[in-house]
Amino acid sequence: MEKDSLIEPYATTSELRHQPHWQNETGRRSSLPSFEMLGYEEDEDTDSHLSSSRRQSGDASARKEEGSLCDATYATPHRNQVPSSHGVDTEDEESISEQDGFPGSPIPPENTQGKDGKHSVLKLKDEKPPLCEKPPLCPDITGRTRQRCIEITKEKLEELKEENLHLNNANQALTHELNIIKKTMKDLQLKLERMKKENVKPKEVEKASSQEVVAAPELHYLRKQAQELVDENDGLKMTVHRLNVELSRYQTKFRHLSKKESLNIEGLPSKGPTPPWLVDIKYLSPLLLAYEDRMKEKDELIASLQEEMRVFRIRAQEVVKENEKLHQELNKSSPVTNEEWRQLQTQAELVLEENKLLIEQLEIQQRKAKDTHRERLQEVSKLTKQLMLLETKTQSQEKELTESKEQLAILRTECQELQIQLDSKVAMEVHTSIVNEFKSQLQKEEEKENAEMEELMEKLAALQVQKKSLLLEKKNLMAKNKALEAELEKAQKINRRSQKKIDVLKKQVEKAMENEMSAHQYLANLVGLAENVTQERDNLVFLAKCLESENHGVLNRMTEDSIRLGRLKEKIKRSGRRAGGCVGVHVQGKPEDPRTSPGHSGEDRPLGEHQSF
Repeated sequence: MEKDSLIEPYATTSELRHQPHWQNETGRRSSLPSFEMLGYEEDEDTDSHLSSSRRQSGDASARKEEGSLCDATYATPHRNQVPSSHGVDTEDEESISEQDGFPGSPIPPENTQGKDGKHSVLKLKDEKPPLCEKPPLCPDITGRTRQRCIEITKEKLEELKEENLHLNNANQALTHELNIIKKTMKDLQLKLERMKKENVKPKEVEKASSQEVVAAPELHYLRKQAQELVDENDGLKMTVHRLNVELSRYQTKFRHLSKKESLNIEGLPSKGPTPPWLVDIKYLSPLLLAYEDRMKEKDELIASLQEEMRVFRIRAQEVVKENEKLHQELNKSSPVTNEEWRQLQTQAELVLEENKLLIEQLEIQQRKAKDTHRERLQEVSKLTKQLMLLETKTQSQEKELTESKEQLAILRTECQELQIQLDSKVAMEVHTSIVNEFKSQLQKEEEKENAEMEELMEKLAALQVQKKSLLLEKKNLMAKNKALEAELEKAQKINRRSQKKIDVLKKQVEKAMENEMSAHQYLANLVGLAENVTQERDNLVFLAKCLESENHGVLNRMTEDSIRLGRLKEKIKRSGRRAGGCVGVHVQGKPEDPRTSPGHSGEDRPLGEHQSF
């Protein structure tokens, strides 16, 4: 499979037919390797590399803009500054949206703008920490949204995996067909080479050319089929690659499937043909639609960022103009000395240091608030656990109470029954009479049992005498059995010897039969060879006669062709002489120009060459 996946096509896909837009963009690449060898790790590495390079370029541009504007931040007018808390809130909203499972969702420019419709200057500085944070969203809402997203992504993952399996099967089938076509092409090429080697004479060369003319349309048709298969294979490889990229993205965002969940997933059926909607590129529109949606989102994001950059540039230009105006006014009203300028710079530096200290204090307060919030959350979790334990205890106590009530009711019913039995008791006189009757019956039964026991003892003695006699008979029979077993072993030994002799005789008979069969086959092969030799001799005699007759015809044609060639050469010489005379007359009639004479000397050379020809 690795060799088949690296097949180079006869021609590029752009030469044969127009392909979709995404395939034309990637048509300049070389033949791709098989995507079965490529894993998800390579796709993830490439995506991460591209994202890191983009981030680095974005950070570099942001740093350049910071370097150009950080010196003038303290001199910005008050009316253009917007409170920095709003910009920090947008960053918090971005972090919350990423935690909820929607990374990459573009934030509308309305939220990023201030009340006056302009951005804050502090938004560019990513290194500074946030000054204030918004309260987090409700955990129930975020949990529900995450569960919905996870369910949707699971369904998409299952569909993508099924499509990937179908495409892999289709790819294997196409490679198998391509191998078959290659084998046929190789066979045809071998046949052609054999024909060229065998046909040395001119007549045989003409025959080979006629056969090549007959086989040429077949070869052209086979090449067309092979090229179509290669194009389809390339398209399927691209779709498989994109599916692998999508799967890797979903797997990095969400958890992996467990063993039980992966066992429940059903793929392609093991038997039957592959459905057509998995092989045709027309039915792969969902993948392309998803790709287009992703591209549209990125285009919208780029457009919004470009608008923000344009607004920011306009604002920066306005600020620079205002600063220049203020400097001019200051210079006109009262020229500032170097000492005053240094004092202003020191004051600005002190203000910046105070701002940094205040920001650090705010960070410390925020950390403390976060720690207290975490401690409160831990306490709340502990209290909830205690509440759960208390609820379980109360439930168990309630169950015990119900069980004790049921037992009490059962005991009350038993007590009532016992009271009823006590009321219906028998008198003492009646009880004594009944007991005396039972005692008399017991004595009678004991006497009967004693008589039966004596009879049984007598029977037992008789049985013991019989047992002794049977034991003696058993000993006699055992001795007879041993003698019979010894005789049987002797008979078995004699039997084995006779069987060995029979096996040896059978092998000798089989060898004799095999020798006879080989002799018969040898004779039959000799007869067949003799017949084949006679047939080949007759065929060769017939071929020699045919070739002699055709050789005479070829010689006649060759003489006619040589006569025609001589006539054509004479005609060409005459036409060349006439053309040379006309060109010479035309060149003599023109005046010489000093500007064109050295430049056109190279153009006259081919005319001279034509004349000599």
